[in-house]
Amino acid sequence: MARAKSEITKQKILKAALSAFKKQGYSSTSMDMIRDESGVSKATLYNYFPSKEELFLDVMMFEMEQQHGAPAFDLFEKHELSVALKILAKQMITVSYSKNIIATRRMLVANASHKNLGQLCYEKGPRLGEQMMCAVFQKAMDDGVLIQAEPRVVEAHFRALVDAEFSQIFTFDLENIITAEWIEAATERAVDVLMRAYKI
Repeated sequence: MARAKSEITKQKILKAALSAFKKQGYSSTSMDMIRDESGVSKATLYNYFPSKEELFLDVMMFEMEQQHGAPAFDLFEKHELSVALKILAKQMITVSYSKNIIATRRMLVANASHKNLGQLCYEKGPRLGEQMMCAVFQKAMDDGVLIQAEPRVVEAHFRALVDAEFSQIFTFDLENIITAEWIEAATERAVDVLMRAYKI
């Protein structure tokens, strides 16, 4: 019961912080503003989040999980490699290019250099995903599915191929409509190119 109440309070703070950061921007948002918007006491706020930086990082992760959930890396245990890669690629595109996540990514980019927020965010989220994918590709090499190569490079190529058809939408704020059909076709193309390069 206490744990459930604690989680409710934490989510209340995260939602208030997300709203404040989006309205005011990171630099212009104070912990007092977040306290007022969340309706919790100052002591409660700092008990959950000792600093604005830590709160901002948790807000980034919270927004992504709220929108689309955590990446399902266990799908590599359920499907053959190419099928699992297509499922994951589709999820990556859907998450990265939804309107809410694009706004969140822009907020991160704008504040990445502030107290190493970019590095800290990378280590809290993307780095873990990259490590898991390196392990997936290493296993595929060990199993004789892929040629021997540096897993880190294969992972980087996979990520770049998945992003290839969509990256300019984020970079230049283009108004392209990303359809389910486009995502489906793009994931097929991305995984096909990767497998042509690395499959035995």
